[in-house]
Amino acid sequence: MIKAVIIDDTVTARKRLANKLHSDYPYVEIVGEAANAADGASTVNQTQPDIVFLDVELPDISGLSLLRERLANLDCKVIIYTAHQKYAVEAFRSFAFDFLQKPIDDSDLQTVMKRVMENDNTTGVRDNGNKAHDGLLDLLPPDYNSPTLSLSDVCFFRYSSSQRRWEAITNTAVITLKSNVFTSEIIALGGPFVQLSRNYIINKDFLQEIKGGQCKFFPPFSSITEVTVGRGYKDAVKKLLKNF
Repeated sequence: MIKAVIIDDTVTARKRLANKLHSDYPYVEIVGEAANAADGASTVNQTQPDIVFLDVELPDISGLSLLRERLANLDCKVIIYTAHQKYAVEAFRSFAFDFLQKPIDDSDLQTVMKRVMENDNTTGVRDNGNKAHDGLLDLLPPDYNSPTLSLSDVCFFRYSSSQRRWEAITNTAVITLKSNVFTSEIIALGGPFVQLSRNYIINKDFLQEIKGGQCKFFPPFSSITEVTVGRGYKDAVKKLLKNF
């Protein structure tokens, strides 16, 4: 079973979502509901859910503020669901797992729940409980083991000329990849990763802006200034900024 919490100040919206989950996704158990951010944070702490459906416009503080301040570091997937598409970009920049727009389309919910299942450790997808099931595991040395590492932790990949290997840069570590990892294998991971030079492949979810060819990232990577756009990658930048 996957445990879920719904945080939404509209009773009918909570009931509608709960009924849809109950009827279409029997492996999901609603373990709590809340009508504001304060009660939502308390409910999450008490129930330890796997996923949280979080509305944005709550009566006390914004759901996005709740995500950034209280939920982002917890071991649960936060799905922002709101009637306003304008919150989509900020939701991902606040490290939401996914985004749904009200009224929730059945196919959109199916896509999100498929992602939840693919990323859930109860489905047997992970290798020994390691979150690197998302493709990162295949790039790591056999002796590297972390129960919490995933692609979403990586701000960027950097090629080390001295070691002749790629490195993954997270908030807490510089992780040297296997010696036979090629650029194409990192690009093949897809998702938010974009190559901006021969030596840098960034996670655009952490990217705040590109100014003068230099990348500026959101916290906790705001102090990083080494990543710049390389020659020949202008088209990649234009495409990135067009969808930014």
